[in-house]
Amino acid sequence: MKKSKSNYLEFKGYEVIKINMSKISKPEKENDNNIGFMFKIIPNNKNNFNKANIIQGVKINATEEFPYEIEVVLKGNFELENCETDEEKMKFIITNASAILFPYIRATVSLISSQLEYEKILLPVINFSKIFEKADLESLLIEHTQFEDF
Repeated sequence: MKKSKSNYLEFKGYEVIKINMSKISKPEKENDNNIGFMFKIIPNNKNNFNKANIIQGVKINATEEFPYEIEVVLKGNFELENCETDEEKMKFIITNASAILFPYIRATVSLISSQLEYEKILLPVINFSKIFEKADLESLLIEHTQFEDF
């Protein structure tokens, strides 16, 4: 019987790229889409990469009920093993690295917003597999020359 190697993703920690909170004097009226998310992958090589920086962020636009704009961007560092193709690596990173890094973004947003006189913001739990199901993988890539080794 042939042993199959399982895919392996190791989280090597994260760095804060940006934390910003600004009071907006005349925020927009309440709308359904005041939270935006960002996700990018920076592989260590153009082809056959085995390390990646993941840039993940959230921007919360101010509303009448919460007149602050909050932006948090983190960079997670990951190593991959036993993935055969770059496409397989990309899919593995998208579903797993995004789920690993997002709780740090949630915690940061909650901590920042809890320091104000308004109700604390708690970002929802997200099913990244569902979100990225139909994503154009190429649109998530940043040039490998911007990779920062860890």
